[in-house]
Amino acid sequence: MKRYLPWFLKTALCLAVIMTAVLAWRLATDKNSMVSADGLFIPVGLAGEYRINGGLWLPLDKDTVFNMKELQTFRFRGHLSSDIEKNMLIMLRIIDLEVHISQNGQKIYSFGEREKRHPLFRSPGNLWDSFPSPGITKEDEIGIELRNVYSDEYMPAVRYFLDSIHYGSDEGLWRMEIGRHGFSFIIGMIMLILGLLELIAAFELAMLWQPLAVRCLYGGGFSVSCGIWFAIQYSFISLIIPYPALIGTIDIISFYFLGLFFTLYIGTFLRGRRKRAAQLSSAFVLCLTLAVLSAELLGIRDAYDEPELLVLAVILAMLVSLAALWRECKSCGGGRLLWVFYTTLPVGAGIVIDMLRYMDGGNENTLWLGVGVFIYAVAQWSFTIWQFKGNAEASVREEQMKNELAQSRIAIMLSQIQPHFLYNALATIKSLCAKDPLSARNAVDVFAKYLRGNMDSLNENRLISLESELRHVENYLYIEKLRFGERIKVDYNLQANGFMLPALTIQPMVENAVQYGIGRKPEGGTISISTFEDSAGFAVEVGDDGIGFDPEAPNSGGRSHVGIENTRSRLKFMCGGSLEIRSVLGAGTKAIIHIPKEVEKNESSRSRR
Repeated sequence: MKRYLPWFLKTALCLAVIMTAVLAWRLATDKNSMVSADGLFIPVGLAGEYRINGGLWLPLDKDTVFNMKELQTFRFRGHLSSDIEKNMLIMLRIIDLEVHISQNGQKIYSFGEREKRHPLFRSPGNLWDSFPSPGITKEDEIGIELRNVYSDEYMPAVRYFLDSIHYGSDEGLWRMEIGRHGFSFIIGMIMLILGLLELIAAFELAMLWQPLAVRCLYGGGFSVSCGIWFAIQYSFISLIIPYPALIGTIDIISFYFLGLFFTLYIGTFLRGRRKRAAQLSSAFVLCLTLAVLSAELLGIRDAYDEPELLVLAVILAMLVSLAALWRECKSCGGGRLLWVFYTTLPVGAGIVIDMLRYMDGGNENTLWLGVGVFIYAVAQWSFTIWQFKGNAEASVREEQMKNELAQSRIAIMLSQIQPHFLYNALATIKSLCAKDPLSARNAVDVFAKYLRGNMDSLNENRLISLESELRHVENYLYIEKLRFGERIKVDYNLQANGFMLPALTIQPMVENAVQYGIGRKPEGGTISISTFEDSAGFAVEVGDDGIGFDPEAPNSGGRSHVGIENTRSRLKFMCGGSLEIRSVLGAGTKAIIHIPKEVEKNESSRSRR
């Protein structure tokens, strides 16, 4: 039962989400449950005639097709199908047109005059606009003049304008547009939010030096661009953002960035020639994007007035990347690459289909892209989370292995303590047993503490306090003084206390001072142990006035033995510290240990926790 319970919960959750979506769709599409907009948003027809560029007047009907392949002026005259009361709003759907409307020869409305357009954007906009009625009856003669601003117009803008004349209130317009494009807008905004979250994840991964960061960056850029492009449904977005030039530019530029990030994202899964093909496609789209932006900023051509060839070029670049991914899947035997291919294919195919439909007949419906985006969003986020989880687990395992390896190295280094001290200490205690049993017993106690300190150091993976290390040094010196007597003197100058350092850091330096310094002088000498603090950290100096050695001579005086190297390695690994040895032949030696202050503070706070 326990094994099947998680799968049951996941299945039930998915079923609940699907049932909720179906229920919402059923309720939204039921005409009986809709709030009536009658009297709020009423269509109006124009009956009469038209002419193009001053040509002959022709009869106007609902089936008239207006082709706009060059700059033209369309003039209409006739009568409206309904009376419109004074101050009632007349609402018009305008797509890149300059519009003038007159009533009985008197101009009552103008929109899109050249002097009112943005200097970097030729189009007056793709939007809904409105003006208050001066009071129009069916008998009034209405004149309409429409002029397209682009020489190559895909949208059947004139037909749209004539079919979308309404009067009523803003509320009715909002209801209609929300019903038509609200869902697409919401999907686009969700995609935008998911993309932003992915970009945030990419930034955090980059801070951790994770290789997945670049892929998340490109995937997030693609999701953001796709969300913006999908959310910009002109007839709806114009009711929210009253900046038609800005909307039009962002719409087109987001399409270029969509293609750019699409090819970059796919390129992260490719190798060799196929990766270079995707990179060339990305470079091509990026150059197109820069060219379009430069042309608009220089006032040469606005981004919205893009040639058909550029759109097809972006689509071709995306298809090249998809083809390269397919070839990569075939060469690698599928696996996760096949998953990536099948989740990105609907988006690429949806963009291609919708853009071709747009260029062919001006169809703004992005149905296929919406389906592709939905599939991509669900599948790719699942894939990214799964991959991120795998990378995180691998990083944890790698870190654990590094720590285990480091601890093994430390244990090996600590176990390499020279055996001569153990032999000498036991020999000294043996000699005391006969002549001074009490001193021998005390020596055994101290020697046991010393050994325990070394054994504890083998299991210590943190820094220890200065006081703990000095107690270990004192136990060592107690035993050495039993051998050398008054030949060993110790001088302490502790100006800094309370800081942390690796175990067995000072003791090996003191041992060197005894064995290679004052121990080789017949009269002995003095060992000095000093601590200091500066702005960068803490310093421990262990000096002796023994025989010294020549630092330039290889292995001079035996000073480069395993104790010094072990200490230097542990300082570097555990706290980023350092060890410096200075010596003058015949004058003595000084070992300087440096502990960085910030590392020491972090270790202290961690120890307190």
